[in-house]
Amino acid sequence: LNLGVLKTATSSSDSHTQVREPIGTPRNYILSSVDPRDGVGGAFSAINPEEIATNVNAHRVVVSNGVFINASVRSASNTQGVTVGDTISGSGDVTLDLEVTSNEYFDWDRVEIYANTIPTPAKDDMSGVTDLSAKNFHSSVFEQDGTLVVRDQKYLISPFFQFAKGVTGEGALQQTVASGVRKATMSHDFHFTEDTWIVVLVRGSNGVRSLFPYVTKEANVNITPENFLNTLTSNPTQIGGIRAFGFTNPIFVDVDGNGFEAKWIREGKSPLSSPSSN
Repeated sequence: LNLGVLKTATSSSDSHTQVREPIGTPRNYILSSVDPRDGVGGAFSAINPEEIATNVNAHRVVVSNGVFINASVRSASNTQGVTVGDTISGSGDVTLDLEVTSNEYFDWDRVEIYANTIPTPAKDDMSGVTDLSAKNFHSSVFEQDGTLVVRDQKYLISPFFQFAKGVTGEGALQQTVASGVRKATMSHDFHFTEDTWIVVLVRGSNGVRSLFPYVTKEANVNITPENFLNTLTSNPTQIGGIRAFGFTNPIFVDVDGNGFEAKWIREGKSPLSSPSSN
């Protein structure tokens, strides 16, 4: 995003076995003018494939693995605000409004906001910043001290702002549970001095219950059958498994009102920068 390569983030359940990898976990929610289940528009047959394709290309997609995120950004001059994939223009003083919902059983304790965030190349064990050269870090296979190294790129990344369970003050995450729905609503004001993209990630940390038994992948196989139900009831985090998560595509903040310009294009660090900006 900072390079100005504005691709739409999507997900896939990559289901090979129904028990371990249920179809649709995770899944994509795409903006549509027809949503019969919510009473919007006509029948399902009225869904327009071209509209769906247009909205995917326009970043109007929210990814969900058990968590759904409604996100919008408003300003003093645009009180109605804009939602995922859209641009709000003319000011860096904006308010992010969030509503996060899930099934009551699916737990999550982090709501992380990323804004023009710069990832830091990390060691393979994520213990700190990589000590590899830039060339080797960006190579999937290279030779080091006579040994062939095969690796994936990993990055350290910290949220610009975060809501979390167990904290006080403006970062406190307050959930309600009623009628089978877990829900939280929150807002935060930001002052941006440059054009900025905003992405919201909601997730469950290792300290909360996983999606088991709905998703069995990565569950702890060392728990004996005779202790399983007791563990699931009394200490569900020991079961392990995939945690709930969800994330948005960007909302763009055009501070100066002349169109959104990505950070590294503006600073002349992107291959997409014009010669005059270098």
